[in-house]
Amino acid sequence: QEERGSGIAIDYRGSGVLAAWRSLPTLRWVMVSKIDLAEAFAPIQTFGIILVIISGIVTGIFVIAAFILARSISEPIERLEKGADIVAKGDLDHKIGIKGNDEVGRLSRAFDAMTEKLKESYGGLENKVRDRTATIEEEKQKLLTLIEHLPVGVFMMKAPEGAVVAANPKSFELLGQEKGFLEKLHTYTDMQKIIHPSKEDGAPYP
Repeated sequence: QEERGSGIAIDYRGSGVLAAWRSLPTLRWVMVSKIDLAEAFAPIQTFGIILVIISGIVTGIFVIAAFILARSISEPIERLEKGADIVAKGDLDHKIGIKGNDEVGRLSRAFDAMTEKLKESYGGLENKVRDRTATIEEEKQKLLTLIEHLPVGVFMMKAPEGAVVAANPKSFELLGQEKGFLEKLHTYTDMQKIIHPSKEDGAPYP
């Protein structure tokens, strides 16, 4: 009766082999074919090594790609944050200038446009303040000129303490004082002492 089979066995050398056998009843022989396990499984081991290498390369590519993608997202956001800080400190000429059609790029362009409008508004406000200051200074000079030539004494006093900061020439003439006496007038009482020198010390002034 013919028999056949296969399996892993130990040969006469004591080495593991992969063997296949078949009996030949007519000849009363058994035909055996064998191959060392190391040789039989060598292609599988090679394939396993290649698979590990490929897996390592693919993993490395994914890691690098993920890093590049993360930087492409985080770097524009960092630039936007830094630019916002610079503009917040008063540098309205700073431009973030992030190009691209993604959300960060559009936000950057919107921020630059807002900064430009803010710069224009600030410039207009500065001009208005400058013009207003010039107008006030001009009116002040007119008022001082008018006071300077008034025929009555005029004192300009600083509230709330009443210190005299300026007076027209007629004031000095009426009081018989020099300009230096203004430095002694720190309160309303000091002024009243000049106007009413006849009051006794300690008497209340009106």
